[in-house]
Amino acid sequence: MAASWRVSDMRISPRLALVGSGRAGLGLTSPWDCNVYLVEADGEALLIDTGSGLDPERILSRIEDTGTDPDQVGQALLTHSHADHAAGAAFFARQLRTRILAPAASAGALRAGDEQASGLAAARSAGSYPADFSYPPV
Repeated sequence: MAASWRVSDMRISPRLALVGSGRAGLGLTSPWDCNVYLVEADGEALLIDTGSGLDPERILSRIEDTGTDPDQVGQALLTHSHADHAAGAAFFARQLRTRILAPAASAGALRAGDEQASGLAAARSAGSYPADFSYPPV
């Protein structure tokens, strides 16, 4: 059973908050999400990673709980292309017009939604993700 957390408990500093975390973390959002951070600066916001894309509305809700308008999330920096970090990128790009930034080594997998290069195919066959989990291109 996931713990019940308040957003005020997830503020790391005045401009940094944890807005997503799955079963490997604090269980704040989808079980398949990595830790997702919100960095706020001068009326703009940046996400570090975007989670799995399964129930991204919970991440949006946590962003709102910090007092930040989700429309201020102009950019998302993906640390790498694993599904728990990057499969939510397509949602944020589509819904908020968030600009997605990623390391050059991950860019091809992200653009193509490449389940092999991202490691999703192997992780899904090992039972780490639901059988119908997909990796949308962004």
